[in-house]
Amino acid sequence: MSSPSLSVFCSPSSQFSVCYPCCPGSQKVVSLMANYVGTFAHSFSKSSLCSNAKSVAGALKGQLIGCSKGGDATLLADIEASLATHSSGIDGLMDQIHCQIIQLNLGFVRAMFAIAAAASSHASNNNEWHALSAQFGQQISEIDSKCAEFGIVIAKVPFDGPKGDHSQRNVPGTDNVISMPGLTGSHKQ
Repeated sequence: MSSPSLSVFCSPSSQFSVCYPCCPGSQKVVSLMANYVGTFAHSFSKSSLCSNAKSVAGALKGQLIGCSKGGDATLLADIEASLATHSSGIDGLMDQIHCQIIQLNLGFVRAMFAIAAAASSHASNNNEWHALSAQFGQQISEIDSKCAEFGIVIAKVPFDGPKGDHSQRNVPGTDNVISMPGLTGSHKQ
């Protein structure tokens, strides 16, 4: 069994933003993030929000490291580098380290939901894809809302947008992308 593929596209103007994954890479991110829709519900306490962010971030990083075409060397490294530039301003070394870890986990998960939302919005002009994009967007809103409620400041990672025709003609359905990311689509023609 081959490892999943995740290639990344960068434009020359991307020096201040994270590179956006290619079509199969975007499908992989959509597939990964679909597993976490509903994870960040309004009823979470601060400790459960942070615990879930740690768990999800760890699982996602493990999946990206297994990608054969740059998931760890590009996307993961770029997101982490962008997040590392955001300082917490917390007094006390242990408090600062703990808060930075929380910020990095939440920021990383938020960034991955942002990629998934942009990819699914870009994928097609049908209700199925728009609904999936809205679900990813809802997760971003819930993370932002909970961070504001608990006084957690996280970076919002800037991305270059998806490339190509906005109304893709040969994008498979959401179920196919989630179950078999990167195997079909306009990049295969």
